[in-house]
Amino acid sequence: KITLLGHLVNNSSYLDNNTAGGGIVLAGTSLQQISGLGGFGRLELNNSAGATTLNDISLQNDLVLTSGVLNINSNQLTLSPSSSIGGAPFGLTKMIKTDGASSSLGLSKFFSIGTANFTFPVGVAGKYTPGNFNITANSSLGYYITVSPVNQSAPSVLDPSNVLQYYWQIESSGLSGLSGNAQFYYLAPTDVFGGPENVYVSAWLENPGTIWIKSPVGPATDNVNETSHFVHFDFSSTNNISG
Repeated sequence: KITLLGHLVNNSSYLDNNTAGGGIVLAGTSLQQISGLGGFGRLELNNSAGATTLNDISLQNDLVLTSGVLNINSNQLTLSPSSSIGGAPFGLTKMIKTDGASSSLGLSKFFSIGTANFTFPVGVAGKYTPGNFNITANSSLGYYITVSPVNQSAPSVLDPSNVLQYYWQIESSGLSGLSGNAQFYYLAPTDVFGGPENVYVSAWLENPGTIWIKSPVGPATDNVNETSHFVHFDFSSTNNISG
């Protein structure tokens, strides 16, 4: 393992055995910067002051959030099929933070064929709003899902004063017969606008497309958990969950 107290500039690539004894750990006492167009192996953040990326980066091995926030700003962080994110439980002081803009590229994860259960531990300044995917079937040999939180109401809603003041941009590619579900966690009452939270329903605007897919009103069908504050979506044999 290499323990680094300063900034990390990687314009080549490095390999490791993807265990706690390998890779690079950022362990400074002030904000550390990550940059370079090289390939990253195992990367650990153990700095309460956090780290920030200056460009898109890709990891072939695990990302471990031991301490601190990894701020990717508007850049993209890409994880390979073999990559996991360690360091749970995550929260405001230990997460992957974006700038919360609709132009942000977010966290992207490649998956292999079959089942998967993966948490995107993402958020914006002052808000931890993860997305959990439980994939029960997929026949594609390789595909990716990208999650990018946006710190405002969705731009195409008819009445912004009566919707959650937050949404998630999802991008997918390479899916084949994907089934499963996803949960996206929001802040209440901070981002709950309009009527009380118990009248909210889940809504998904598939891309490409112009029609919102909304759940029926009612506690048994609205797909909103007002106790744990998350929105639930089900997928059945689909080739696209972008939206």
